Formats: sequence, C-alpha cells, structure tokens
Amino acid sequence: MNISLMDEPVIEYKYIYAKTVMSSAEYGISEYNSKYQVRGASSLNYDKKSYTLQLMDNELDETNYSLLGMRENSKYALNSMYEDGSKMRDRYSLGLWKQIAASSKSEESSYYADYKYVEVFINNEYFGLYGLTEIMDEDTMGLVNDNKTQDSLFFVSLGIDEWPTLEEIKKAREYKLSCGVMEMKFPKTLKSGYEYDKLYDFVDLIYGMDTGEYESLTEMMDIDNCIDYDILLQTLCAVDNSWKNMFLLWDDDNKNMKMIPWDLDLTLGLMWHNDMTFPKEEFIKYAYFKEKGFNDIQENGVMDRLKRDDKDGTIKKSLQARWKELRKDTLSDSNVNKEITSMYNQINDSHAVERDTERWPKGYHNEDLDEITTFMQKRLEFLDEYYNK
Repeated sequence: MNISLMDEPVIEYKYIYAKTVMSSAEYGISEYNSKYQVRGASSLNYDKKSYTLQLMDNELDETNYSLLGMRENSKYALNSMYEDGSKMRDRYSLGLWKQIAASSKSEESSYYADYKYVEVFINNEYFGLYGLTEIMDEDTMGLVNDNKTQDSLFFVSLGIDEWPTLEEIKKAREYKLSCGVMEMKFPKTLKSGYEYDKLYDFVDLIYGMDTGEYESLTEMMDIDNCIDYDILLQTLCAVDNSWKNMFLLWDDDNKNMKMIPWDLDLTLGLMWHNDMTFPKEEFIKYAYFKEKGFNDIQENGVMDRLKRDDKDGTIKKSLQARWKELRKDTLSDSNVNKEITSMYNQINDSHAVERDTERWPKGYHNEDLDEITTFMQKRLEFLDEYYNK
C-alpha cells in the first residue's frame, strides 16, 4: 500500500489529500483519490500512528470502493498495532466475532469489521505493518433511517463512570447536540432528536438497575447478541471493553438493542499496567502480557444485570448451551490454534514483522506463538468450568 501525500510531508490531525495505490497478488493494482488523518485515543502517544483513510472520486467526493475484497465503503482505518507484540490480537479478535456472529440466532451476521494485513509506504518511505480495517457504519452494516425504519448507532468510548446522565441525554435530544462519550455514528445528523430515544431508554434501564428500580432489560436487549458478546469478552479476556469500546445499535426492524465490539487489541493476555506513571515517550509500557491472566473474569455490566433478573435461570442455561455449541467448532481447541497459527505464519514467514521491527524498534515485537496459544488453551479450559458451574 503506497500513499503519496499531496503538498504535505506527513499525515497530521486534519485530513491531507493523497494518492493511494493498493497492490496484491489476489486483487491486482488499483489507484484511488484519498485523504488521511491521524486517528486514535491512547494510541496518539505512540511513535507509529494509526490513520483514517477516506476514499474519493475524481471530483473529490466521498465514494465507496472495495479494498482487498472487503465490503464497499468510503472510509477505512489503518491500525498501527504498535502496542501489540504479536500483531495479531485485533485481527484475530474481530475475526472471532465475525465467526460467532455468523452462527448466531441473533440477526448480527453483518455487524462485524473485516481486517486485512497491509505493509504501508508513505511518500516511498516504509512505515511498517498495518491492519486495514472496515469502519462500522451504515454502509458495512446495512443500516436504514427513513420514515419507516429508524436504526441508530452509537459508539461508547469510555466506561460507565464517564457515561452521560439522563439529563444530559435529554439535553442532547432537545438541542440536537453530541452526547459525550456516547457518540452518534448513525444517522449522520440529528433531526428531531428521536435518535436519542432508545439510547435514553437503555441508559435509564442500566442506571435504574443500580438503584433497584428497573424494568427487565430482556424486553429491550437482543438476548442472543448479549450472550455472544459475553462469550467473546470472556474468551478474549478483553480488559479494555467493559462498558466501553463498543457500538450500541438500535435494530429497528427487530426492536432491540445490540452490542458490537470494537478496538480489541488489549486481549489474549495483554493488560493495562496499574502503574500509570510512565513518561509520555514510554507510553507503550502501559500494556504488558499477563501470563496468569487466563483466569480473570471481565466485567460485563449488561450481562451482570441480565443475570440478576434471571429468576428462572433462562439466561444461565442459554449461556451454557451457546458455549457448548461454540466449543464444538468456532472455539474448539483445534480451530483456535489453527486460526492463531495461520495469522502468525502469514506475517512472520513473509518477514513483515521483521521489517516492522526494524522500522519501529521501540514498539512491541516480543511475543512468540507458544505464548498466545498456551494462554488461549488455559483460557478455554478455565471458561469450560466458568460457564458450566
């Protein structure tokens, strides 16, 4: 992937125009008008930046294209994978969700982000190994917002302690404002304010369950989706996805709320340090591999509340049944090992990781295959006991 910037030496925090050439043995060579900007939150501290790619036609209007066989869209993400020594966590995790969603009773099979490895050059300078990722939006997810169907999509960027109050959501609805860490992604613009109605109902239920005054979440949530989300969260030991780094989708056709995961790099044993005193230039050290983290249970507030209201044990039985089903195929020991090993071989046999290490020597490149496969084997054994007890 070769990016030729127009009139600017580097990609900054505002969009910069460029020509992008994609080249692969399977899909050939294609050239696109494009623009880029730096993206991310904590990753903004890394030397190796992540970027948003916007595709355009000859008139420089946003236009949908398919890159490397992915679904057509005008926008993609280029993830640096800087803090992940394996360079596999986000791709494996998003791919696992895609597999789980494909076999789900929930109508969630299109609610995933595809992920392809690319090596990037900017102005003919090698910038390393990246993850080219689909953006979760109305194009990839097939969302509709018109007079008949009123889908809405919000991205939750921070944990529940940072969520807006009900009054703040009311204000956002009334004055057509943004809503803090619950950012509306679809529809693109606020209309009457109804876009916030289901978000308000969801947050009201969550807060109400904390005070003991609540209706059952089962009437609002897609239960099969909640079960799949919990299994993903626990399987990956996703420490950075409790109440955050997820999309909330109001599926108007099915009249329920779904949760969709995003930003799954702190998984498979990668944890945050409790000591957050590192200087900015050593921010990479905030993450570390916790070998014994295989027996950690991740907080899943929605599932915790569903279980609290599970008088007849229906949720528990459904969780157990779905876990057993996935362990026969998607989450079988052999399939998990095969998927991880295949990804490892792809980026290491091609020497892409070696080239990335030379380009970014301060980044993480320090994990071997056995470390992750051993972690996952222990994790699955632990979860067999957890879900069946």
